[in-house]
Amino acid sequence: MISADFRLIPIRAQFHHHFSDRWNIDLFYWQIRHKFVLTSFPIISDVFHFHRIGQVFWSQLNMHPDSTQKLVLTPYGYKWGDRYRNNDYTEQRKTEEYSLGIKGAYYKSFQKTDFEVWGDIVRHDITEAFVFTNRELWNGRTGTKLRRKFKNSWVEVTGGYHHISGIPGGLEFSGSWGIKPVNFLSSKISVYQSPRRLSLAALNWNGYEITGLQNPKLPLGQGASWKLTLEMGTKTVLDIEPYYNNFKSALAYQVNDSLFFQENYDNSGILLSFRTKLWLFELQNDFSYNDNYQQSFIPQVNNVAKLNLHLNLLGGALILDNYVIYHFIGLWRKLDYIPLVNQYVRTNQEVGNYHLLDVKILGHIKTATVFLIWENLASQDYALVDNYFEVYRLFRFGVYWTLFD
Repeated sequence: MISADFRLIPIRAQFHHHFSDRWNIDLFYWQIRHKFVLTSFPIISDVFHFHRIGQVFWSQLNMHPDSTQKLVLTPYGYKWGDRYRNNDYTEQRKTEEYSLGIKGAYYKSFQKTDFEVWGDIVRHDITEAFVFTNRELWNGRTGTKLRRKFKNSWVEVTGGYHHISGIPGGLEFSGSWGIKPVNFLSSKISVYQSPRRLSLAALNWNGYEITGLQNPKLPLGQGASWKLTLEMGTKTVLDIEPYYNNFKSALAYQVNDSLFFQENYDNSGILLSFRTKLWLFELQNDFSYNDNYQQSFIPQVNNVAKLNLHLNLLGGALILDNYVIYHFIGLWRKLDYIPLVNQYVRTNQEVGNYHLLDVKILGHIKTATVFLIWENLASQDYALVDNYFEVYRLFRFGVYWTLFD
């Protein structure tokens, strides 16, 4: 698909106030308006119109009784509007979601032990004029974390519970053990189990002969990894991290039968990261290999190499970062996008390999950043989502400016 019309308007605001050395508050407001059109490619036979408006407001009250304790309370609310239709209105969706919630966290530090406990509860009110059933939904999460330091090692354990109304809850757990026997070598072993949130659309769909989830279960991610870090001098670091992940009851959509369902799959692989600095140059290379790329929504091989020339000019008044970025994407199970249900699905078509080259120049002047970006300089034609092609070189420029600090 090709975007024929794209408009993005973000608004952010923040207010900070100190009541005393122990009390302070932050108020935040974010709004984003996103309007775009997708059309079939190369022959325009279908046109899909989207208009999404998100508004988020939250406040964060921070209390520091002393240097070893911290209490954070975060009431929040958001409204999400999603509009979709095709040209002749035979498909359309109009969703309004209103959510109110509150988070809380308490931190306590001892001499060699850090303790944390948290909770989060939120109520969603979902209305839909065409597709969804009206429904009230509650999400909740609570947990605690303990971190203990030893002479040259540390242990961290987290436990918690997730709940969605109408669905059996799930336990959260993670544990890690790290050790640094010598200055240039460290190692960390980690295991985890983490529940995931379900799509509200999948739970509430009613229309267009699409079937929502039957007997839904809370999605669950489980896994283990081992990370080895080598520090070769003061400016060179190498990370090696093999891992295994297992996903249970992951959300999926079946196009032929027009239904949401849940599936299980796993993936193993390895992450490699190399960072070094030589004079004014900074080099970073991140590599990943995934054995089960056919189900994992990720490529079999993914490699990103960044070379940055960092220049400090005019006595520090102008700082330039000049990036050359090479991105290699290996074999990839191409995705398809289903606009009506706003869902990506895996196809049986494998694509790759892709070689991409970008150049970025960032000029930092006080609180302003001027950026010049050239994308896809190698003019590589590629498509990660079916019918959505990147075929041309692209030049972008702009200014990011913090008006008040």
